[in-house]
Amino acid sequence: MAHHRRSFQNRLDTRAPYDQARLSQQLNSVLRYVLAGPMELSGSLYTGSSGIAYMLGHVGGSGVLRQAATAHSGSSAGPTSTVALLPCPSDLFAYGNTYLQMARSQFSGMRQRHEESLLCGKAGMHLTAAMLSSAETPPPAGSEETTTQHVRRYLSLRSSAVSCEASELLYGQAGWIFGALLLNKRFGDETVPPSVILTVVEATLENGRMMSSELGIDCPLFYTWHDRPYLGAAHGLMGICYVLLHVLEKGWAVEGLESDLRGMLRYVLSLELKADDYGVETASGSPDGMYPTAVGDGAGREPLIHWCHGSTGAVFLFCKAYQVLGRQEYLEAARRAGAVVWRSGLLTKGPGLCHGVAGNGYSLLTLYRCTGEQAYFQQALQFGYFLGTEEFLHGSRTPDCPHSLFEGWAGAACFLCDLMQPMAARFPLFELQ
Repeated sequence: MAHHRRSFQNRLDTRAPYDQARLSQQLNSVLRYVLAGPMELSGSLYTGSSGIAYMLGHVGGSGVLRQAATAHSGSSAGPTSTVALLPCPSDLFAYGNTYLQMARSQFSGMRQRHEESLLCGKAGMHLTAAMLSSAETPPPAGSEETTTQHVRRYLSLRSSAVSCEASELLYGQAGWIFGALLLNKRFGDETVPPSVILTVVEATLENGRMMSSELGIDCPLFYTWHDRPYLGAAHGLMGICYVLLHVLEKGWAVEGLESDLRGMLRYVLSLELKADDYGVETASGSPDGMYPTAVGDGAGREPLIHWCHGSTGAVFLFCKAYQVLGRQEYLEAARRAGAVVWRSGLLTKGPGLCHGVAGNGYSLLTLYRCTGEQAYFQQALQFGYFLGTEEFLHGSRTPDCPHSLFEGWAGAACFLCDLMQPMAARFPLFELQ
């Protein structure tokens, strides 16, 4: 399978059947690779030790390892079989706590920049620690106290989030809001009181309305990151709109939120690119699910197909918009973006979530859960299998942080795990269900 530019050419066969033993073997290999990596990392969820701890809690708490062992019990597999080599959940939790200790040491001492950031700051470490402490069954002694302590520390960063100049997901307010929603999903709706969350929501809305007015943009909420009007999930309008749709879904009283989000979605849809502008063959020649990296990017810039920038983020956004607002046009937009991911999403850049095969595969799982159509699961499954092929392993680039959650193999481990429980799958730290 040759690769072209940023991606391998997709010649995958969606008829290849579901094979739990194969996925288990891949997951086993990835876990052992990650755990054999260096311990001297940053503390963040994105590329650091908190992210590896999150992955270990995600896999260990999923039940997948137990299911794999049960599925193979009574077989003739010998002591060197894949299942015999899989770590047990308690081992993964223990490793996770070791990585969290490393993260705490990285974040200790002087005040850090972007402490309120979910994916790149201290907030993410506290969220991960709270979740990991409660992941074991039964919970270890003292876990409730540990959880409460870290939730309080997450809450203590609210004022920093309110005053944060950035509203985007990776470093800014949208990330803090989503982290609070994740904590409430795990521990109960009042863990982070809605009134507290809404102070950050209102600051996010104020920033977006002010910038829209200043720039005269036909979008009720508009944002930039480092003065560039990004569109994608990590730094741009898609990610912020996606998070705010979750707030709208809660039914909390936020004046103007629904009309602002409908206008924002209309604006993002207006930026969808025509496939024939980029030499992509389609049956219709109509808008085909691709999006520019930033507002105003011309036809000379090839669109990216990443979670951080491009079509992958659009799948998540428009699936959520369809679920919350119910308009068919949003589901059709998600389908078009998903078709782009399937066609061109086998990225050579690496295995990870942000700009890799696993992140793109997760968008196909989201379409599967949104529509119930088996074809999307089959597509996601083939992306998972592709991660273990010689073609990918020898033809893809080595990320800067190859063991990490968002750039490296820890994210792929979450994806492989979730392929064995697809209706419960969730993109790490970006999906509630």
